[in-house]
Amino acid sequence: MKKILKEHVWFWWTYAIFLAFGIVIISLGNQMDVHLMLNKFHLPPLDFFFKYATHLASGYSIVAFTLIFLVMKVKWGLLVGLSQLISAPITQFLKRGMFDWVFRPGFYYEQMSEITPHLVEGVNLQHRFSFPSGHATAAFSLFLALALNTKNRILNFILALCAVTVSYSRVYISQHFFEDIIAGSIIGISGAVMAYLFINHSLANNLWMEKGLIK
Repeated sequence: MKKILKEHVWFWWTYAIFLAFGIVIISLGNQMDVHLMLNKFHLPPLDFFFKYATHLASGYSIVAFTLIFLVMKVKWGLLVGLSQLISAPITQFLKRGMFDWVFRPGFYYEQMSEITPHLVEGVNLQHRFSFPSGHATAAFSLFLALALNTKNRILNFILALCAVTVSYSRVYISQHFFEDIIAGSIIGISGAVMAYLFINHSLANNLWMEKGLIK
């Protein structure tokens, strides 16, 4: 674990700043007040950008990334795929089981006729299964898995920034509260780390190396 922290410190510092910022934002008030405050900061170019950036963590995109990296290098694809297989079920169990009663911003918008929030055109707002964010889970799981395959500091920073950007897109387009993406990020990171440790240090890893699947 120390090796993961030391070799990918730029990813971790970027995530730590995002986490600290998220905690401060959440502490400012109840989730709807905070969300409406963030909702005021919008521009047409950002509407366009976040509307499409959010799809980088959709199910189809994750499958595509996994297949692409499997072709490029088996170990990369295995790490990306296994990270998702670990983290996604946890998030889905929480949001559809334990926290299925937690509503998304769109639900509260319908109850607050006196407020006119900024909505991104073309985004179909969902109402249920808000906590935690599946897209944030997928984003951090994906981009940390990729970061763990390189020691390049700049690339680690860029990958962390991608994870933060895709996660925040969920708040920007009013599909999630900030709490949702923070929780999703923690689950996603946990999944990627567990997948990395399993592939690199388990007996299964030795068997794969003997068969020439991983070099």
